[in-house]
Amino acid sequence: MKKVILISLLVLGAFAVNAKESPAAAAKSIVVSLRPLASSSNAVLTVRNIQETSASLAILNEDGTTIYAKSLYKPFVRELFNFSKLEEGEYTLEIVNGNQLARKSFSISESGDVSVTENTELEALTPSVQLVEEKVAVIFENESAEDVSVNIFDANNKLIYEELGSQVKKFGKLYKLEGLSEGVYRMEIKAGKKQFEKELKL
Repeated sequence: MKKVILISLLVLGAFAVNAKESPAAAAKSIVVSLRPLASSSNAVLTVRNIQETSASLAILNEDGTTIYAKSLYKPFVRELFNFSKLEEGEYTLEIVNGNQLARKSFSISESGDVSVTENTELEALTPSVQLVEEKVAVIFENESAEDVSVNIFDANNKLIYEELGSQVKKFGKLYKLEGLSEGVYRMEIKAGKKQFEKELKL
């Protein structure tokens, strides 16, 4: 791998002051609705504003185990779910849409009826990525202290830098790209299941 120097920061000074909202932050938030049908184990799922081809849906049980998963390829999804095979208990529906993660909680009663919480939890990974000369500063909030990884790829999609395992609530680091050739690079930032990408031009 080529040389990429990393400096951990508590404060990024001028980088933080001049941080601008990224295009991903301005993207429309996904809208998730799960509507139970009366006196049945069925519910209608509606998802709007799907922006990414890599979007996915998962249903987790109380232990956090994924019991169902599928990919979503259209900007609008409406689907009927039959939960009659699920045991009584609490469940979570998760939609991952690029840098966004939406969670909807629902429960199955002893009789098989479906109850859905009114609110949808929405998390978004919207880091400030600022490139100045041969340095790139990355800042974002990671309130759940999820695993963070940072990868940098060249124009041929070859991995030239890899960082794994950070678990901090406030992520702030400066990467020195000294020694890299002029060209276009791609920075990939992941926090938990959320993913953000930024093009870097040197």
